[in-house]
Amino acid sequence: MRLGESTDVLDHDGLIMKIAAPFAAVERCSVRDSEAYSDIVTHFVKCKETYDSGRGVLFSSYAGNMARRVAYRNMQRRLFRRSIVGFGVDERDYVAFDAGEAEDVDNADLMEEVRIAMEQLDPRMRDVIERRLRREKFVDIGAVHGFSKAYAERTYNRAVQLLRDLVLTNRALVD
Repeated sequence: MRLGESTDVLDHDGLIMKIAAPFAAVERCSVRDSEAYSDIVTHFVKCKETYDSGRGVLFSSYAGNMARRVAYRNMQRRLFRRSIVGFGVDERDYVAFDAGEAEDVDNADLMEEVRIAMEQLDPRMRDVIERRLRREKFVDIGAVHGFSKAYAERTYNRAVQLLRDLVLTNRALVD
């Protein structure tokens, strides 16, 4: 059996490391300590269950391509969440914004500041941000509010900037 045909995840550690390396560089940590590495290993295990050798594709190609997409999507999601609360949050900290819980005690105050600022936003802007955090597309968000995809995207960008400004302003008032 060739290496690419094996469905044992341990046989594909080199491939997993190669896929995770660019993501680990973004996370500024070793490959094995990166969130992308764990995402990829988890997805390789899931692909083992759905792999069909009758399709004529090697397991390494099938799982590798799927894992790249998952790692990229998860990295985008993590960076997206950090961009919402990008002020004063260490790049490696993970803030569970949409879950409403901070994993870090340091982030608890920041999360409260963001919640207060979200309440100060226009309801439509708040809804656009909340829908985007649930990974809805701009087309769908626009359809709900009766405007185009481009306008939904502009509204989102304005809302994020306004949210940042509100948090910084509220911090200045408290200090």
